Amino acid sequence: MLLFVICFNLCLTLLNLYIVVRLWHLQQYLKCLTRTFTKLEKCSHRLLAPAPANLIHMKQGTVKLRRYYQLLARQLMLLESLLQGLQVIRSIWRYQRKLIND
Repeated sequence: MLLFVICFNLCLTLLNLYIVVRLWHLQQYLKCLTRTFTKLEKCSHRLLAPAPANLIHMKQGTVKLRRYYQLLARQLMLLESLLQGLQVIRSIWRYQRKLIND
């Protein structure tokens, strides 16, 4: 009976030791994982923290670019109408010249 109790206690001790070792390995793994996630969070924060200010700045740039594009579009329409007017004047001038030469 005494031998059984000693063997049983020894088995329990070995089982507890195995559990302690496994828990210690799990703790080390979790520490490493925590450090990795902390580094990842710092990196993503450093990358994404200036994003709102950059987006506002880019939005302002886009608004300026759209205004400039609208101005250029109006100037292009004016230039096209001017060229059409010059073509009309040129065709009238050719017609009058043809009448004079005939």
